[in-house]
Amino acid sequence: MFRFWIIACMLVGIVADLHAQTRGVYAPPNTLMQVFEDHFPDAENISWKKDASGYEVVFFNHKLKMIARYAISEIWEHTDIEVPVDMMPAQTMDHFRKNFPGATQVKTGYHDSPEARYYKIDMVIDGKRRQLRYDDNGDFIR
Repeated sequence: MFRFWIIACMLVGIVADLHAQTRGVYAPPNTLMQVFEDHFPDAENISWKKDASGYEVVFFNHKLKMIARYAISEIWEHTDIEVPVDMMPAQTMDHFRKNFPGATQVKTGYHDSPEARYYKIDMVIDGKRRQLRYDDNGDFIR
């Protein structure tokens, strides 16, 4: 009888885990959770996903929506932060408004990775999507 309960509990756990994964909810390894918590101690509303190339976590930190990406090896790759227009550097927004008056602004944000850090504006101009990048001072990069 004891074996039956152990097997039943294991099956319930497996089914619950599979159900959670099919709904987009994923519990990452404890070591990755610790890396994430060390990097973002104030994170709230955390939602994890896993795919073939790694892990993605969507969360809020100081009321800003963020998406962090980790490799399968649990190494942080990058974080994209949704930044409201009124929090973007004034120089960045001035450049955007002056040089792209017909553009439809889709999204403003900040990208942080070991390779690069920049503000970004995703927009549509003449029916084509384009991303503008600006350094930490608000100067146009590309």
